[in-house]
Amino acid sequence: MTKRLHLCLALILMAALALLAACANAGNQTQTQPPASGLGAPLAVSQPSGEGYEGDIVFGSYRVNAIQPEKVNQADWRFVGRRGLTMTQAFSFALSGGDQDWHCVCALGGDKTGMPLNVGTLMGYGFALDPTHSKALACILRPAGKGRTWHMSLYAPPSKWKDQGLLADPKVQGGLSDGASQTIRVRAKGVVAVETVGAQMPSEYHFLGDNGEVAQVRVAPPLQVWLDTGNLRDPLAAAVGALLAVHRKRP
Repeated sequence: MTKRLHLCLALILMAALALLAACANAGNQTQTQPPASGLGAPLAVSQPSGEGYEGDIVFGSYRVNAIQPEKVNQADWRFVGRRGLTMTQAFSFALSGGDQDWHCVCALGGDKTGMPLNVGTLMGYGFALDPTHSKALACILRPAGKGRTWHMSLYAPPSKWKDQGLLADPKVQGGLSDGASQTIRVRAKGVVAVETVGAQMPSEYHFLGDNGEVAQVRVAPPLQVWLDTGNLRDPLAAAVGALLAVHRKRP
């Protein structure tokens, strides 16, 4: 009878441990949100498997090309509006396939005490988040012909501590604006990696207008893009192209 009791207790304990492990794994996985139904079918993303800046990134009719590093000029990024942040790396690219071509430049940075960031096309780290330091990504998106220049600024503040003594998942927040009548909120969230130092990059970004979601891009496999079909499609595609370029990884 005693042996049976011990066996039952052991089985119950094993089942409880298995349940806890399953819950922990579920909590560590990135929660994805389905795109708004009005965005239509997803656009598959194709990108080269080589290293460095070689090759184009394609999604739908859009093509991100001519990706190349640029010299950082801090004065260009004052619109980010965050004290203590220094932009450390910059790159430019062109976007074709829409109503007109776009010429874009982006920069990555962080607070002065943080580790330097690396553009995904250069070193393969992407917009990796560090829960203990501030990070920033900013872009200037210019149409080649008529139209307003758009600015995108994304900011990830240091994470707060949870009650259990764990760091909360770092959040990315910011916006895309034409400086006049259009402002689109951008939201994303990274995941604190328990088994490694720091945090993982966001898996998807959501662009939110006054009436709901206008674009979404998934930068983790499977790479996909959803875009609004209205007059914001081209500037949204430029912003999406910037995020795909930033998160492009080495094989």
